[in-house]
Amino acid sequence: MARFSKEKKRNGHRLWLHHKSPKRVSVYVAKSSARERRLILRLVEPLEISARHGIEPSLELLHQVDQLGEFLKDKLRQHGLLKGQSSCMTVGKFGTVWVKGRKDLGAKRKQDYSATITMLKAFLEGDTALRAVTPGDASAFRAHLEAQELALDTIGWRIKMAKCLFAAAVDFGHIVINPFEKVRAGSKSTNDRFVDVEPQIIDAIIEDVSCLEWKAIITLWRYGGLRAQEPLHLKWNDVDWANRRLTVQDVKRKRQRTIPLWPKVEEALSVLFASAEEGATRIITKYKPGQKLGTQFVRIIRQAGFEVWGKPIQNLRASCQNDLEKAGHRITAVCNWIGNSPTVASKHYLQVTDEDFEQALGAPNRGQQSVRQSVQYRTERSRTGSLKDFTNSQCTTIPDNAGGCVDPTTTEYPLKDSNLCF
Repeated sequence: MARFSKEKKRNGHRLWLHHKSPKRVSVYVAKSSARERRLILRLVEPLEISARHGIEPSLELLHQVDQLGEFLKDKLRQHGLLKGQSSCMTVGKFGTVWVKGRKDLGAKRKQDYSATITMLKAFLEGDTALRAVTPGDASAFRAHLEAQELALDTIGWRIKMAKCLFAAAVDFGHIVINPFEKVRAGSKSTNDRFVDVEPQIIDAIIEDVSCLEWKAIITLWRYGGLRAQEPLHLKWNDVDWANRRLTVQDVKRKRQRTIPLWPKVEEALSVLFASAEEGATRIITKYKPGQKLGTQFVRIIRQAGFEVWGKPIQNLRASCQNDLEKAGHRITAVCNWIGNSPTVASKHYLQVTDEDFEQALGAPNRGQQSVRQSVQYRTERSRTGSLKDFTNSQCTTIPDNAGGCVDPTTTEYPLKDSNLCF
């Protein structure tokens, strides 16, 4: 077992490790008290037992060992008693290598992770060591994001990425506990910025656009339910004219989905196909995949004389899913065509519209119209009438059941029937 010996020349002690028996290795420990040396032995001996039997030490033990000095922990790592590569691994250094090595992430997702790491470094005022980040820092980081008045979903998404980052650091042995483990990531927010973009509005915008490719892009967003970048990945081979189907490259989920070639989508693609250059493979040639379309679309909306609604592109897609649901299609089919799940659809896409209220109430008949007019007349009269109109009323007839009305100062009960004694 581990033991200490006096180091006379350096006025300290030497810690002897026996986990590689019969070979012994030693670590110099600077001047320390007997109590400190007993604490070190109480932590090192279980590490030796774990290393000798080839088992992982408990998280509780590793958490206690993490409180030792950096020099001693580095020496224990060198001798194989602690897992991990370096106790000085920083958030930025580890994050950059980890994100680069994630082959399952797309370019956009890697960009999001890199942005979160940059935000963490800025909040921590430098490239802080992973082990120096505490649960308090993690909670403060969320509060920092909330103070910037970011959307709740954005804050939740940033916290989830930070959780994944530090969970990976735990797996690689750089830290023992995940400081973001207890920080709330999710939110109960819904799509409160949903706008039902009516066909009349989007048709007027499409009519006002002169570029055929932009006509097709907007049509694919509103009547095909495509995401912002998905039209840029379409190829003419994806169009099945005979079966009236369109194969969409779902870049976000790294798969394909097939949607019906709805009449307006088919018409827009037919016009664009007639004017396409011979041998062209991509449907949209004006932009390359990855280029942003939101700014130009906002200009198009304003040029057509309309106010820009919130989330211009996403609300076109949401309006398309709402239309499909109202048309009576099964939710399974609708979500398959749009490329989301029923849970995501109900939280962020499917919303109650004015048309739902009109359909629920139906067209009023004559009797309902007369009742509405009567109620409206009486409501307006009660709002415009004064208190004097009621106090000067000519009605002085005492009702037949007025016997129950007595002077409020009397001590007698007005109705004996309600106070029977048994």
